[in-house]
Amino acid sequence: MRQRPVLILCMGVLLVTVVIACQRRMEILERHRHLAGNQKIYKNVFLEGTVCAIEETDRGTKLCIKGRCKGRALEKEDRDHFAKFIVFFRQKNCPISRKTTGKGSDLPAQTSHFTAGRTISEQSAQTLLFTSSIFKKGNKQNKKPESVYLGNRVRVKGDFCHFRVARNRGNFDEYLYYKSCGFGGTLLGKELTVTGTEKWELQGRLLQWKQAWKDRLLFRMGKRYGGVMAGVLLGEKREIPEEIKELFQMAGIGHILVISGLHISFLGWAVYQMGRRVTGSFLAGGVAGWICLGIYVLMTGVTVSSLRAVLFFGFRTGAEVSGRAWDKDITFWVSAAILLGTRPEALFDVGFLLSFGTIFSLWKVAPLLFPKKRSYDIPGRLWRGICSGAAICLTLLPLLCWHFFEYSFWSILWNLLVVPLASLLLLAGFLGSLLDMAGGGGGCFALCKGILYVYEKGSGWLGRLPWGHMVIGQPEPWKVAGYYVLVAAGLFLLKKAAGSGTLKGKRKDPRRKIALVSILAGMSLLLWKPEGGGNLQIFVLDIGQGDCTFIRGEKGGTYLIDGGSTDVKKVGKYRIRPFLKSQGITKLDYVLISHGDMDHNNGVEELLQDEKGGICVEKLVLPPENYWEERLARLAQTAKLAGVPVYTINQGDEIREGKLRMTCLFPTKEERGIQKGNEASMVLEIRYGDFEMLLTGDLEKEGEKIFLKEIGRRYQKEGIDVLKVAHHGSRFSTSREFLNSVHPRYAVISAGVSGRYGHPHKEVLERLRQKGSRILQTPKTGEVFILVEEETMHIGSRWQPLK
Repeated sequence: MRQRPVLILCMGVLLVTVVIACQRRMEILERHRHLAGNQKIYKNVFLEGTVCAIEETDRGTKLCIKGRCKGRALEKEDRDHFAKFIVFFRQKNCPISRKTTGKGSDLPAQTSHFTAGRTISEQSAQTLLFTSSIFKKGNKQNKKPESVYLGNRVRVKGDFCHFRVARNRGNFDEYLYYKSCGFGGTLLGKELTVTGTEKWELQGRLLQWKQAWKDRLLFRMGKRYGGVMAGVLLGEKREIPEEIKELFQMAGIGHILVISGLHISFLGWAVYQMGRRVTGSFLAGGVAGWICLGIYVLMTGVTVSSLRAVLFFGFRTGAEVSGRAWDKDITFWVSAAILLGTRPEALFDVGFLLSFGTIFSLWKVAPLLFPKKRSYDIPGRLWRGICSGAAICLTLLPLLCWHFFEYSFWSILWNLLVVPLASLLLLAGFLGSLLDMAGGGGGCFALCKGILYVYEKGSGWLGRLPWGHMVIGQPEPWKVAGYYVLVAAGLFLLKKAAGSGTLKGKRKDPRRKIALVSILAGMSLLLWKPEGGGNLQIFVLDIGQGDCTFIRGEKGGTYLIDGGSTDVKKVGKYRIRPFLKSQGITKLDYVLISHGDMDHNNGVEELLQDEKGGICVEKLVLPPENYWEERLARLAQTAKLAGVPVYTINQGDEIREGKLRMTCLFPTKEERGIQKGNEASMVLEIRYGDFEMLLTGDLEKEGEKIFLKEIGRRYQKEGIDVLKVAHHGSRFSTSREFLNSVHPRYAVISAGVSGRYGHPHKEVLERLRQKGSRILQTPKTGEVFILVEEETMHIGSRWQPLK
């Protein structure tokens, strides 16, 4: 009864923070929609604040500064808004001046240059805990180099812009992520002035220890497994090889690669128990554990999961020190109230949801899945482990599908081995690092290598099993709501059944069967994917200066036309593949390439080369071989090496699926004086009932003229519904004669934001407006979506509803 007022207070605080978080989220989303098609660069903006973190990259130096931006060009929402900002200096030598306004400063005012010192991880930069000095050369009279340290007050002049919004479904949204972390935007720095020389000594010292620790791990264990251990022990994500990171995530064990509650609990509890045994005092052990955890969290980075684990550890040890019973409910709700009270935006942070969701599933859901009378023999422990994994799966499955689009069915069983070994891995890692200071630790590091080898090979083997890697896609909100309603109803029935009768009676209780049916119905609702929606779906993706169109037929057939970009790096990995996975796509029946330019096929080449990426290409279709350029020939060879059959498509050839007809209209098999490249781009007609759409690749000049002769008066009577404008809206394509022949109602242009080619050109936009076509541009609208149902066509974009 004494606990009830505390719980009521926590619930009240949580309710208030949830309301505040939802209100702020609505404001962020409104701003998000405004910036989607109007992302600008504001010139010569001033930022005044405190240096919080620095990261050296291949292209320059990135600083994190907490302060306020000032500038007349800024919009009202950004002016004098106190937040964290990322400042990037492209060059390693940038102007810097020093003004001695800080206490204890004895450095002369001067102008010089700085270069980056030691590096820190991106995670550390985001959590604003660590930095290294920015070294600069002194003048000729003062040869001793001076530095800019963590905690210095600075004034930066640069160009301000907001974080990028997600351009397609399933893509990473920088704006929403960084806003939830308290960031206001980015600056491209031009000048930096040091206005105060106060320093944060502790964080700087911890950074040196962290860097030395990481160097020793890489030296003793090698770059591959040493990098993994640096990520496991120190949170250095960028040291982890990319292939291992993706493999672990697909196998459902990616949680061991981040600093989480497992690390905090293991380290804190070990120090606490050791302190108790050595001193015989609960208080001394608790203080030792709290100090150790504080230092470790400061060094590795403050994350939601680590803060949650520290709070839990504090409550549990505090209860033992004070001689009271540890109450899990109080710990859970008070910790959630503290975290959300200090940062309400964390409610929409996937780290917060996964961390607290895992604890909730272990404490509240798992006990309902197995009887209270627990067996401590090996079969009993194994069954409890399976039930705990099933509880986590039931609780977090919708969140994992929503944010990551995929799940491994075998991860429940795989984690039964991974989690116990993770404790041994941490023990060996910490102990080996301590022994390394005395010249030992070889056996511990060898054990770490062995465990990581088991993780790597086991994850690869499980991924080849049926259901080992299920791409589920991002479920609709109504499916998520229905899932939780059905699962909650099932768990409620299990709780009622567990509270009635004897153990024998419980097993025969019909409510258990009804609960099982309810839970299975919820999972079926969430995971069920219809083969075809009985309609035609067309997505013109925004992949920067390039082209990519995805089509899903009425029976579930999948077609990708082009896929490449010149201004988005690794476009296949970061734009195309996430989109496909968000739609639950693991197989592309046909991939058609219009011509050999890199901005139409380098993303497809990535998909072909990445066998473990989860996207399988069934058939690659190219123009007639006499139009192949060197890059097309190389793409065909890449496909053959990957075991993908290569076909050519000629004028008049069709791909059919139900009412869908995909017809090649150009080029002809005979060359007829057409040059290779843009002029010989493949032109496809998409016909579905009365709906017609033309995909024209980069068709221009002579190729366009010959194409018009080929089609004659094919579209003169009614015209076409949608035209995918050729060559990103170049003035050398989409002539008046062409528009007069096809009469498009809608025109879709795929181009980069502020691209160096100036696409789309004003001349083309003017010609389209004069023709009466409604124009959608991916630089302004993001991904364009077309839905054709029966006799109706709906068209919209990433941020605009279907019309």
